[in-house]
Amino acid sequence: MTQGHKASLEQEMSLLLELSRDVSSTLDLQAVLDKSLASLRRLIVFDGGSIQLVVDGALQLAATDPPAPPEAYAVRLPLGRGLGGRIAVTCEPLYCPDATADARADPEGLAKAATAGIRSYFGAPLIEHGAAIGLVQLDSGTVDAFPANARAFVLAFLPTITAAVQNARLFNREVETLNLLREAENIKSDFLALVSHELRTPLTVVIGIADTLAGHTAEFDADTIKDLARRIGRNGQVLMRLIEDLLDLSTIERDVMNIEVTSLDAEELIREVADGIHAERPLRIRIAPGLPPVLADADRLTQVLRNLLSNAVKFSPPGTPIEVHAEMEGDRVAVSVTDHGLGIPKEFQEQVFQRFFQVERTTTRSVGGIGIGLYLVQHLCKLMGASVRIDSSPGHGSTFTVVLAAAASGANALLDA
Repeated sequence: MTQGHKASLEQEMSLLLELSRDVSSTLDLQAVLDKSLASLRRLIVFDGGSIQLVVDGALQLAATDPPAPPEAYAVRLPLGRGLGGRIAVTCEPLYCPDATADARADPEGLAKAATAGIRSYFGAPLIEHGAAIGLVQLDSGTVDAFPANARAFVLAFLPTITAAVQNARLFNREVETLNLLREAENIKSDFLALVSHELRTPLTVVIGIADTLAGHTAEFDADTIKDLARRIGRNGQVLMRLIEDLLDLSTIERDVMNIEVTSLDAEELIREVADGIHAERPLRIRIAPGLPPVLADADRLTQVLRNLLSNAVKFSPPGTPIEVHAEMEGDRVAVSVTDHGLGIPKEFQEQVFQRFFQVERTTTRSVGGIGIGLYLVQHLCKLMGASVRIDSSPGHGSTFTVVLAAAASGANALLDA
């Protein structure tokens, strides 16, 4: 035997069995890969070794011996490109006794081999169901370092590596699926708790006032009765909006929401929505002169602005104003809602558009809501060919801006959306 292996065939088979047990002893993918390279070190002498795996149609480095710099793991090699890409496509091993002068290597590969001091190259695929899931590559600074019997020894070991890699991947997928199921169950439990709480609060007010009116009507004057009726109405509207949002969430999730985009007077719609908020909080409305009509669904844009204004009221201190601005932004119309609340940390600004997300913990949050308002805003905007963005920092409030297509350029804007 060459390459330092002078044992008998029986000893070689015993070594392969021992190494197979070691590589198959774990279901951790990285451990499998590292053990595989360590096992190859006992089978054959090489200077550098690596295992690449096929990920989303390209080869990606997964393990090396000796260790490679972190940036090497970010490189993706298209299938069919270079010696490794060729092996992944043909599913055939490839040996270059002198990699610096092999006609099968592209000029870039020849240059890299020469720079790295690589002379011998041996690559072989990891095959599962007739396709390559990855490959093993070995190199040496010596010309013709891997004779036929040494390569055969490596090839005999590759099915073990393939099986161990696939078992580890299957195990990881099972773990990920289990974690997703647990996360979904937790989301479901939190959602039910939130909905129960948000329904109970206005219902308690409605029932309490109704009982009071039923038992003490004769004791109240007309103004008191009118005030109590208004309170019932406001809390009834809260319940109605909550139910409507939940129904819209279901409609969006099933992808059956109908959108009717028409030309709308933005200023008129903004002021109409703002009238419903004005009693709760002072509003500062600024509309740029000459603002063109916008293309949107009237009901859905009303819902978007109502959610943004309600959100601003919830998350800003009592007495502080809410600002609503509308102006041109290029050839589109930007409508922004600004509060003077606590603001949203940078790390949460993308998450606020996720369904059921709350910046504050569910058990300690100081404001109501089930965390679907901004989720609906983002999806409704997308369906109308609009967009929404956030500008916020802790201690300086938040601004949510909806950018709509102007009627004059609406056709092109909707095509681009």
